[in-house]
Amino acid sequence: MKSLSLLILAVALLCLSTPVFAANSGQVDVPFIVQLVNPCNGELVDTNGFVHIDITFTFSGQTAHLTIHANPQGVTGIGETTGVTYHGTGVSALSQQVSLVNGSANANFVSRFDFVGQGSVPNFFNAEVMHITANANGTVTASFDVLDTSCH
Repeated sequence: MKSLSLLILAVALLCLSTPVFAANSGQVDVPFIVQLVNPCNGELVDTNGFVHIDITFTFSGQTAHLTIHANPQGVTGIGETTGVTYHGTGVSALSQQVSLVNGSANANFVSRFDFVGQGSVPNFFNAEVMHITANANGTVTASFDVLDTSCH
């Protein structure tokens, strides 16, 4: 699931340099095609669908603020062992402050996606909390405060 947070982060960073989002808001649907492991039973789950992303910019003096909300749209997965269908639900949020003076940025990313299986297969979730900093020289650091994939 770390790939999901990196995908959403990549879209966020792309939006910072894409003029189409300079008008204060935008929406985009990003394909979600990921193979996950259900930590409850070890089953590989092949997922497919879209993550809908809402993006909003606000500008105040020397600072730009970016917020992103993402949620799965029609994300389903098929268990390779059981053949059972899983449905993806949840929400991710990114909040980022960018200095318009020196180019530094701080971002906080919070995500919780649940994968609900039909029948008796165990459900599971992925939760992430990440902090990202880019300094004025362009050096980016990221730390995961929470990175958990668990059973319900």
